[in-house]
Amino acid sequence: MRSRLVSATKWEHWFPDTYSVSHDGVKAFARAVRSPHVDYASAGILADDCPVPGTLLAAPLLQKLATIISQVIPECNLSMVVHAAQEFAYVRPLRIGDTVSIGTTLVSHIQKAGTDLLTFEMGAFVGGELAVSASALIVHSRADLGGDSAAMDAAADAIMMVGTGPFESNDYSSALR
Repeated sequence: MRSRLVSATKWEHWFPDTYSVSHDGVKAFARAVRSPHVDYASAGILADDCPVPGTLLAAPLLQKLATIISQVIPECNLSMVVHAAQEFAYVRPLRIGDTVSIGTTLVSHIQKAGTDLLTFEMGAFVGGELAVSASALIVHSRADLGGDSAAMDAAADAIMMVGTGPFESNDYSSALR
């Protein structure tokens, strides 16, 4: 299992140069999680040596997993997906300006009582070197809850692919001033 974490060529799914760690991205994420280590309320551009929040890659990793989940579970309704757990291990901190490639492997897919339990391993690489390894547990229910499943799936898809909350807003930080 360790060999997957060492080489970018060992992953089932490889997404080269898929995410850029940018000043605006770090600021928006820090604002959303109210990181005490990033001056997200300032009007200026963050310094290049600004600390990057450790969980910044959660959203890009989940976007890649959504792609794989839709392949593994035919007619998957994303509104029935729960991101149950995720762990990160850092080889080195991410830095503003890094371009990240992501590798993913489905480690386990268990189906019980109309529920899919999927375990993934992921690696985030910068310049071909592992920077962050992660694992995630995703739960998908096949239960029919009634209602407009197409509308629920479309809403879940929009959230999964672009996130929630204001990106360029200072709404979150105005209370801190």
